[in-house]
Amino acid sequence: MGRNEAVNLLLSDLKRPADYVFEVPGYGSPLTILEGSKDKEAIELAARLTARYSDARAEEEVLVEYRDGKRKGRLIVPPLNSESKSVLRL
Repeated sequence: MGRNEAVNLLLSDLKRPADYVFEVPGYGSPLTILEGSKDKEAIELAARLTARYSDARAEEEVLVEYRDGKRKGRLIVPPLNSESKSVLRL
């Protein structure tokens, strides 16, 4: 996940064709790259994490768009809360 423009650009360059890219349209947004499994749970988690670090994070629900080289999708999700976020830290 890139949380500033420089890292977002770097991630864009590193993205592979099979990876999904997540962004929140219309807001300052991190760029999130999802590699590996693209099951429903992984897609929703990546969308919620993207919403959490976007400028839309104060909203109850946030529209997140994702895409790869062939597909596009949209989800409306609640931003990941701080309790859930701590579980993701390594």
